[in-house]
Amino acid sequence: MILQKISQFVKNRDQRSWTKVKMKARAFIDQHQKVKMKAKAFIDQHQSDIILVVGVVLISLLSFAMGYIVAKTYEKQPIQIEKSGYYRSWDNWTVSWLEIV
Repeated sequence: MILQKISQFVKNRDQRSWTKVKMKARAFIDQHQKVKMKAKAFIDQHQSDIILVVGVVLISLLSFAMGYIVAKTYEKQPIQIEKSGYYRSWDNWTVSWLEIV
């Protein structure tokens, strides 16, 4: 008799627990669907702005990548100053930047 009551209690408890799990899962799924619907509505409403931003970002990244690749291909020699001093132009009015420093 006691064993039957205990087994009945365990079955009922398991069934109540399972019902709670199902209710929580259903609530989670409903919340997920609401968020998905809001996101879809936002995307539909701002589709042209989103496309513009994505396009600008892609063009910027492409431009940066192309510039980076081109800069890598040209190996420039560093500027070397072989002779210090200054020079004046033929009319003695123009002064080089080396004279100022």
